[in-house]
Amino acid sequence: MKRIISTTLITLYIFLLTLEVDVLAEWPSDSKVNVPVCTSQGSQTDVVITTDDSGGAIVVWRDERNGANVGIYAQRIDASGSIRWDANGVAICTAPGDRRDVTAVSDGSGGAVIVWEDRRSGNSDIYAQRVDEHGVIKWATDGVSICTAANSQWLHKVVYDGTDGFIIVWQDWRSGNDWDIYAQRVNINGVVQWTVDGVGIATGAKNQLSPDIAPDGTGGAITVWHQFLGGGDANIYAQKVDVNGVAQWGFEGLAVCNASLDQLTPVITADGAGGAIIIWVDDRNTNYDLFAQRINASGSLLWTPKNGVPICKTAIDQENPVIINDGASGAIITWENYRDANNIDIFAQRVDANGTIMWLSSGVPVGVGIDWQYAPTITTDGSNGAIIAWEDFRNPSADVYAQRVNAGGVALWAANGVSVSAAQRSQGSPAIVSDNTGGAIIVWEDSRSGNYDIYAQRLNLAGVLGGSAAITANFVGLPASGPAPLTVNFTDLSTPTGGITGWLWDFGDGTALDTIQNTTHTYVTNGNYQISLEVTGSDGFDSEVKTNYIHVASSASTTTTTTSPVSSTSSITTTTSTTTTVTTSSTTSSSTNTTTTSTTTMTTSTASSSTTTMTTATNTTTSTTTSSTTTTAPSTTSTTTSTTTTTSTTTSTTTTTIVCQCNNDGFKGCISGLVTKKSTGVPLVRKTVILNKTSPIKPRVRMKVVTWS
Repeated sequence: MKRIISTTLITLYIFLLTLEVDVLAEWPSDSKVNVPVCTSQGSQTDVVITTDDSGGAIVVWRDERNGANVGIYAQRIDASGSIRWDANGVAICTAPGDRRDVTAVSDGSGGAVIVWEDRRSGNSDIYAQRVDEHGVIKWATDGVSICTAANSQWLHKVVYDGTDGFIIVWQDWRSGNDWDIYAQRVNINGVVQWTVDGVGIATGAKNQLSPDIAPDGTGGAITVWHQFLGGGDANIYAQKVDVNGVAQWGFEGLAVCNASLDQLTPVITADGAGGAIIIWVDDRNTNYDLFAQRINASGSLLWTPKNGVPICKTAIDQENPVIINDGASGAIITWENYRDANNIDIFAQRVDANGTIMWLSSGVPVGVGIDWQYAPTITTDGSNGAIIAWEDFRNPSADVYAQRVNAGGVALWAANGVSVSAAQRSQGSPAIVSDNTGGAIIVWEDSRSGNYDIYAQRLNLAGVLGGSAAITANFVGLPASGPAPLTVNFTDLSTPTGGITGWLWDFGDGTALDTIQNTTHTYVTNGNYQISLEVTGSDGFDSEVKTNYIHVASSASTTTTTTSPVSSTSSITTTTSTTTTVTTSSTTSSSTNTTTTSTTTMTTSTASSSTTTMTTATNTTTSTTTSSTTTTAPSTTSTTTSTTTTTSTTTSTTTTTIVCQCNNDGFKGCISGLVTKKSTGVPLVRKTVILNKTSPIKPRVRMKVVTWS
């Protein structure tokens, strides 16, 4: 019996150790190490990535571990770099036959919807599956059929429609005569919502090819494709379909660009206003250039010229563009640039909401090392800029590099990118997703073992590999309620404890912001106060806002005392390390409805001084006698003040104005009141930082005068 218990405890202990290692795992900081996502037998290829909505990612790939029956597998890797699901991935589909062209999108709940081209029937069909945040399969085993019409369906794309549904678009050969574009919506439970095998988006007599899709923000989507009209002429078309699958822009869609010669392979991103921005490869100038156009929710072309704004039209060719929204209804585009006949480089460009080019006219260089840089992939940095990764041949074999470009088109990391993976043999075909803290998680196909496996790596916003888990702001303030004046102790509880280097407190009462990690603040006015804390570090930033968090009640402002005359004596002793002179003077008046003012001035040898003036309105007769004795020594000052006060009935209301002149920049340390210029006493304006969530590094600053009474 003892042996059984002992074995059980050992097993439990090992299990707990395993859990602890998993929780504490971190991203490596060595580009030759990285995190293995899947190293199963056979090859793993066609890797894609989507967010897990918690700073980590869900990775999906095509898997040959079972030989000719090619499967689809997925794995979740959290913000700290820990593998969360079964070793080497969860099986999404293991049906007989081949599978290709995998795509994935977040399901909005920490899981993902995965779509692929499936050949179990002998033809290429479209199937889909949903996996939740725990790696549990949610739809039918081996996926639900999106389209199993005659002949082949392929080159699909998928988007989340924002209403617990997913819209999938693909290229379709069901007619046997030409390629058409079809689409289908599937809900969160895996039930298709439109006509069986999809609704026709573009089914004209010519070939419609290479579709892409973006959500319209109202449950529908905008689809774009290129259409061959014959005679070597291909143009760009678009169609909007609503949540019910009804086309909104006519039977054949809307012509986005019908310039001469070929316009090909369009890609699209939502503009955040119900429309979209489209970019394509364009042959109108006899070599491949890049042009773009914005289309609104009604199908109107917004930019001029109507056949598109040139994004890049340098000599030789520009190909393989990818695009993201820039967070301001514009877009950032990156592409392969062939301006050097012997090399392929990576360039990028930003275009604003009005179609104005924001960076260098021909784009900014992102990766221009020796030999080829190609297959770019892009994600937002959360600050109107982008992080771009690509496959790079500057070394003897292919590696993965990345670069961050800010909103102004400036490359922020090492020239020509930082090395993400430089392991032996080849690393390529990267995919990228934001880590929601200004950095990114990148995955790729990796042959370091001899077969193609899947590896991953995180870079923080500074371009540093690895790093701790995502920064999370949190705090507590005690006491959280009480009468004015209420002094509250604020304690920072943000994580990770070792990765945060900056704090910014806003106490909600209009006073100066505080940058101390753990601090105190005194509230002098009754009310309910909202508190916010923003924390920053090399791994990103986060903020926590607590509304109506501090409750300050009114304190008694009037005191009435009726007594016989009383005599009181108080003795105060003060010790200081500097020479101090204290002068106390008082004036006494005796009448009804008179004002008695007492002023105390203290001068020290420190770098700051303060003056406090108190005015007391008295409605009764007051008699005050004050005497003081001061002793001064070079290093120590002892001050004894004896005060004898005879008071009859007293009623007082006090109004205080505090005027303080502070050290350093003239603003820090002033809890309340006006900030004055030392030489003139003229009030200055106070700096108040307005938190800019997209760019905590360079917060906007406004100037504000605060008065107190």
